[in-house]
Amino acid sequence: MNRPENVAAVIIAAIGLTLLIDDPFLSRIATKACIFAMAAVAVDLLISQCGLASFGQAAFFAAGGYTAGIFARNGITDALLVWPAAAGVGVLAGMVLGSLCLRTRGLYFLMITLAFGQMTYLGLQGLRQYGGDDGFRLPRGVAFPLIGELSPSGMLAVSATVLIAIVGLSAYLRRARIGALVRAARDEPRRLASLGVDARPYNLVMFTLSAAITALAGALNVALVLYVSPELSSWFLSGNFLVMVIFGGIGPLAGPVFGAAAMIGLEEVLIVATERWPFFLGLAVVLRVLLWDQLGRIVGRIKA
Repeated sequence: MNRPENVAAVIIAAIGLTLLIDDPFLSRIATKACIFAMAAVAVDLLISQCGLASFGQAAFFAAGGYTAGIFARNGITDALLVWPAAAGVGVLAGMVLGSLCLRTRGLYFLMITLAFGQMTYLGLQGLRQYGGDDGFRLPRGVAFPLIGELSPSGMLAVSATVLIAIVGLSAYLRRARIGALVRAARDEPRRLASLGVDARPYNLVMFTLSAAITALAGALNVALVLYVSPELSSWFLSGNFLVMVIFGGIGPLAGPVFGAAAMIGLEEVLIVATERWPFFLGLAVVLRVLLWDQLGRIVGRIKA
């Protein structure tokens, strides 16, 4: 499913069904799935288009979250101010870190992004005025002009709308010249260099956009849970973003969206079913990786 309108139609149908059921808990789970799907789309842009696997994406998630949290502590809760500011912080962080990280490739890129992520985690722990290790709670959620503070259903509708816009942006970047250039740099770097094309600025643009999307997702997550802590920048969360992309499939436009929704939904079901839910969640990921391609071949033979 590589057409953005098809992905948008599935998202709208799923959100419409959730709103029809009108269960606040289910609305929160669906909102969380939308928010994490945004971060997964951002990670997939780096992996599928640039060939770069980042293990520090949670640093941008935390940057957006702390931006929203600090705004709220100072009495600024207007979503039209807070969320663009969070995305702007992501742009700035992406430009600075990307200019350093993109000097490396492969395993070295993975390790340097992990290092920056851990530096962010330790730095946030040192912010004693903002709770240090414990973080802090927000006094209230975000609000829209003339509407006021968003309800769970309102937060779900906004998150789904933003997710659809991000999926559309991802589809555009894949079709645009920048997408062709970063894929060429990924697959044939020497041939591209021989043509006199420097791909580093284009990779930096993709890295910066990925950081901005992730930071916006972090701000939306804080608006949902009303809590900010250094755990938002942990390597474990960065790993979760990667697993969501892998679970949904690297490459297809719908992959990170469905991967995030499946992982969030499966986690919620397993938490209720058993105390050992991480084991079964990991088992599901292993089975997905090992068996999915074989299942695809079997289906292909049946159709043939």
